[in-house]
Amino acid sequence: RAGSSHGGVNALSFNAYKTVMDIDTLGTFNVSKVLYEKCLRDHGGVIINITATLGYRGQGFQVHAGTAKAAIDAMTRHLAVEWGPNNIQVNSLAPGPISGTEGYQQLGGKHAEASSSFNPSPAGRKQDRDCP
Repeated sequence: RAGSSHGGVNALSFNAYKTVMDIDTLGTFNVSKVLYEKCLRDHGGVIINITATLGYRGQGFQVHAGTAKAAIDAMTRHLAVEWGPNNIQVNSLAPGPISGTEGYQQLGGKHAEASSSFNPSPAGRKQDRDCP
């Protein structure tokens, strides 16, 4: 997993931070650019970037993932403006923590839910991986 970290920023190496940034931001950039050149430039279309709610507000132990997702959010907005006149929509999908997943457990799982500051999504709803 690109966004996993157990010790917070003090335990995060420069290389681990760079790895997450490269996977998330360069990966998104490369896929978007290739899609534009090979498929969308002449015909239009839609790109949906996958991001996360981590970039919307601070969260402990997630500086690398939150920063990378915030960069994807910014990239999505820039590409939407640049490619919009060519009939290309660029949007993003940002799921929050999803219960029953490894990432959810790393964020504190059920212990985090007991905290009064735990807010699973901007809409305040808990997401479940088994939900259709």
